[in-house]
Amino acid sequence: FGYNSWNSALPGKGVTAVFTDLCILGFDEKHQELFVTQIHPNVEREQIIAATGWPVIFSETVSETQMPSVEEIEVLRGLHFSPIP
Repeated sequence: FGYNSWNSALPGKGVTAVFTDLCILGFDEKHQELFVTQIHPNVEREQIIAATGWPVIFSETVSETQMPSVEEIEVLRGLHFSPIP
């Protein structure tokens, strides 16, 4: 059960980004790999490497994650997700 079989069950484009408590990862479709694009404030690369179960790839242009606005937080709190069957 790999990425392609799981991702094909998702609506739309499937996985395009993964948000964690440490960073944001983008998805490279050509290489079928996640890579760090943004690091959250006060987080070091070493923390991400230590918390990840595979060799971490960092984008050449990693930036610091911007804090969400009050409006963005309100929208996120109003979302309701259904589990993927």
